[in-house]
Amino acid sequence: RLPHFGGSRRGHEITKALVDIRSQFDGYVNKLHALEYNIFDVKTSLWHEDFNTFKHAVKDLEVVYANVLNAAFENVTQVSEAISLLEIFNELAKRDAVIRCVEKK
Repeated sequence: RLPHFGGSRRGHEITKALVDIRSQFDGYVNKLHALEYNIFDVKTSLWHEDFNTFKHAVKDLEVVYANVLNAAFENVTQVSEAISLLEIFNELAKRDAVIRCVEKK
């Protein structure tokens, strides 16, 4: 469940972008889950290829997340609004790259 972002249109856009990121991530995880070969078979390199594809996709999502974070701060004019956004994004940040992006704000 996502926290509530203030502002009618802008808050809705941020929420939609984050939901889209989550949906894409879920799709990537589902692709890994649906693999039809034994991932423990050391004689095949398919797992390494599929997992590398997954890792690159997740890194791309981190970039998208950073862009959403930066866009959220574009029109912030009040300190209280900035603090609220920082608290929300800090709560959502789980990966190191995303955490560093929040900390830079």
